[in-house]
Amino acid sequence: MNNVIITKYCSACNQLKPLDDFFNDKSRSDGKSSRCKECILNKNKEIRLKNKLKRKMLKKRQIELDKVSLLSNNNFNLLDIKNFGYKKCNKCNTIKSVDNFHNLKTNKDGKDTMCKLCVNKNINQWYHKNKDHIKEVQKIWREKNYIKLWATNTIKCHRKSGYDINITKEFVYNLAINTEICPICGCKLDWEAGTKQNNKTPTLDRFNNENILNDNNVWIICRKCNVTKSNRTFVEFVEYCNNVVEKFTNHKTRTVTILEKTDNVTR
Repeated sequence: MNNVIITKYCSACNQLKPLDDFFNDKSRSDGKSSRCKECILNKNKEIRLKNKLKRKMLKKRQIELDKVSLLSNNNFNLLDIKNFGYKKCNKCNTIKSVDNFHNLKTNKDGKDTMCKLCVNKNINQWYHKNKDHIKEVQKIWREKNYIKLWATNTIKCHRKSGYDINITKEFVYNLAINTEICPICGCKLDWEAGTKQNNKTPTLDRFNNENILNDNNVWIICRKCNVTKSNRTFVEFVEYCNNVVEKFTNHKTRTVTILEKTDNVTR
């Protein structure tokens, strides 16, 4: 008799469960609630969730009503900003949402005193007043940091063209400051800021012309050599140069004829 487990059916889930799975209820004849603990807890959780959503909706509705009243009265303080998300710009005296103000930790409300529109207007006015000075400062900075700027722009251009970039701009910068002459033709590279593109302009080139840029696949050569090399690998480029040399050194008469025709065309 001691091993007999007394059970009863739950009126909610209609499952047969032990009496220990039911809460005590003195009003019932068996001293247990009609629903099991699991069903009661789930029901209570559902009720709490419904009440929470209801309170949230009521609060939102009340806030909207308070906003209307606030806008009509044109009265704002720190409490209003915190509760309703509105603020008055000290420059244009317009009431706007706090989303129209930049964050500023030094202020109590965490927002700037001027709206974004007024801040932008002030910045534009200051820029036009100091335009010449700004351009001069930028020019000096570009001249001092030309190689860094070149390295950054080179990486951006290759990435924009769809290359797989496995090198950093710091690596390209270090490579640039250590490359003064073109390793192919031996000309001095033009690293001066402000000069237009010419045959001596430095360019980043790939040895094997794969779509990947890594530290074992790039070097800096002049623009003329890069254009001449085109889409060839370096081995193919050397073979091409050897073929040209061999062809025209073994046929001196033909070379003179070609040069004479070229001179006549240019004249």
